[in-house]
Order: sequence, then C-alpha cells, then structure tokens
Amino acid sequence: MGRLRRRGGGKWIVLTLVVLSLAIALVYPLRQYLAQRSDVADLRESTRKQQSETERMRSDLERWNDPAYVRQQARERLHFVYPGDTAYLVVPPGGITGDPAPPTPAQASSPPWYRNLWDSTRDADKAGTPTPSTPPTPTRTPATSIG
Repeated sequence: MGRLRRRGGGKWIVLTLVVLSLAIALVYPLRQYLAQRSDVADLRESTRKQQSETERMRSDLERWNDPAYVRQQARERLHFVYPGDTAYLVVPPGGITGDPAPPTPAQASSPPWYRNLWDSTRDADKAGTPTPSTPPTPTRTPATSIG
C-alpha cells in the first residue's frame, strides 16, 4: 500500500479516464464545427458567384435596352439588313460546317408534325361520338405437344 500512495496510481488512472472521456466527448462536436465552417465557406463562395452572375445579367439587360445594341445584334445574329443595303454571306470553300444532312427519302416524304396533329384532330371530329363495344369472349384452344 505504501507504493500505491507514493506513486498516486489510483488518482492517475482516474485522471486519465476523465481526460480520455472528455477527449472522446469533444471529438464529434469538433468535427461538426469544422464541417459547418467548411459549409459556410462553400456557401459564401456560391453567394459570391451568384452575385457576380446577377451583375453580369444586369449589365446584359442594360445593353439590350439600348436600341443601337439591339440593331447590331439583329444584323449579326439574324442577318438583318437596312432597306437599300446588299447582304453578302461568305461561305468557306469546304461549305458551312454544322449543316444538317440532306433529308433521307423517308424524311422527305413524311409530313411535318403539325400536319399529323391537324389530320388526327380532323379525323377525330369526323368519327363523332364513340360507340360502346362489347368485350371479346375468350375461347379455348386445344393444347398441342411439341414432338
């Protein structure tokens, strides 16, 4: 018993257990705190990007409010010309890239989608009111064996 008191072994064991318990108890909250700090930093970055995108869109909107800019865009994008102007379109020697392929014979002979829609609507109007039909009666077929 003299050795145990001299070293204070019981107190050190209790103190070690208390320190380990506190360390284990603080690990999860510390991890959550660090994760939340990371999330806050990500959200701040996202907010900054969205604010810069909003500013860019506002400046675009301001440009579209200028009639000169609208005329310029119409000339560039839609190839509009003023009355009396002559429009020229320069085609590269290899042809225009991104041209759609020529239609296949099946595509060329099929009507456009709106024609099919109009025809089906017209045919439905001609049919009138639907008549109730009787369900077919099931028939039994003799079993055959494969030989």
